[in-house]
Amino acid sequence: MSPEKITVCVSGAVGRLGTALRDFLSPYDYVEVIAIDKKDPIGSIDVNSQISKAMEKSDILVIVHKDPANVSNQAEIAAKAGKPFIVATTGLSVEVMDKLRELSKLTRAIQSNNFSLGVNAIKTIIGQLSQALHEYDIDILDDHHRTKEDAPSGTALVIAKEICSSLNLDPEESIKPGGSGFKGVRPKGIVAIASKRAGGTFGKHDISYSSPEEVVTVSHAAAGRQAFAKGIWAAILYLLKVKKPGWYTMEDDVLGLS
Repeated sequence: MSPEKITVCVSGAVGRLGTALRDFLSPYDYVEVIAIDKKDPIGSIDVNSQISKAMEKSDILVIVHKDPANVSNQAEIAAKAGKPFIVATTGLSVEVMDKLRELSKLTRAIQSNNFSLGVNAIKTIIGQLSQALHEYDIDILDDHHRTKEDAPSGTALVIAKEICSSLNLDPEESIKPGGSGFKGVRPKGIVAIASKRAGGTFGKHDISYSSPEEVVTVSHAAAGRQAFAKGIWAAILYLLKVKKPGWYTMEDDVLGLS
């Protein structure tokens, strides 16, 4: 029995991640992609009006573009049409995140700064590891391609906040972007993040726990954007399966690791 047809509207379809997602979905003959992008080759288009029209026959909206200011507007179009939405845009403000969560009351939604299945699996174990090694110095190295605009990466910040939560630390006080360049003795209760932007690295994160006796490192490296596309596809299938409106997560819901 053939799977039922799935129509996916992709906003940001000609960008790097949008292209990777379309390439990943292309072998599935039961998946139709409606590709929308402000860089449409036919010229300037009203992206949001195109999304509104696409929602009439789409099953889900996937937002993968680099325009954080327009994310909530596009998500609202899907939510008001009763269609689930997925947001892979990073660098979102607190206000935008609050708006997305509010919209999830109307539909099903997932937002993640990193859709890699491996990264989301790591997020579920990092709290336990941090508790076990709470006396160690904790550092995160965030290594990405030279065109990535936000630093630290959203993934590094999410991991750092997870570490702080597990250790009852205030993220505002404990997370220190800029690496471990302390003068004098390193203070306790610091989660240091060093960001590197060079070359064409797709995305690499190393979480290190250091003591005078040893270093423990948890590492993840994406071999290509297909890793993120695979995770988005898993999220698409999950949101099309569940019917209850709400805010879902990759680690707890899609991977079922709660």
